[in-house]
Amino acid sequence: MRLFRTFSAIILLILISTHAFAQTEEFEKNIRIIQQKSFIKKGRFEALPSFGISLNETLTSHFNTGIAVNYYFTDQISFGLSYQKYFGEMSDLATEVGDDFQIYPEKRLINQYIGGHAAYTPIYGKLLVVDNFIVYYDLYVTAGAGATKTAKRTQHFTGNIGIGMKFFVFKFLALNVEFNDYIYNENFQSGDEIMNNFTLSFGLGVFVPPGFDYKYQK
Repeated sequence: MRLFRTFSAIILLILISTHAFAQTEEFEKNIRIIQQKSFIKKGRFEALPSFGISLNETLTSHFNTGIAVNYYFTDQISFGLSYQKYFGEMSDLATEVGDDFQIYPEKRLINQYIGGHAAYTPIYGKLLVVDNFIVYYDLYVTAGAGATKTAKRTQHFTGNIGIGMKFFVFKFLALNVEFNDYIYNENFQSGDEIMNNFTLSFGLGVFVPPGFDYKYQK
């Protein structure tokens, strides 16, 4: 009789524990202490084709196309490589100055840039665009280094700082706008000069793998 009571008590404890565990799992599935983010970048690669223009030019005019590949170690921190091909020409102002004053300031057209960079995302949020259509975004800062090749086929060590925003469209796709300052030293015949190439670029970020899952779906 005593053995039967002991066995019954053990079975009852097991049933109570199983019920409590099931209730805990159900609680975790339905209660959120912190709201889940709509887009996860951690552990994913991003291929980012882009095009851009140089903003601070008077005697030259450049636009560029490029590609960047980024890897996100966390949602806030990423590292990547980028390549940009520039297409430039002397501006109308340069021609007018030469024709009117017979002065031909020395300028070098940019050929390409290649380098690496790191980015940090301190801010993210959402915008209500139309009615109930919500667009999620984040704002990031970036810094890096590389090499700029100019028209005379000389490579110049280049520092790069910038700021950008991503607007998330789907789980695998984001629109990107970025402002950068590429800083390098150009060797003119009249002497060395620090150059600032301010660029504004627009891109389309494609993330791999294309999706992500939470442990518990909302």
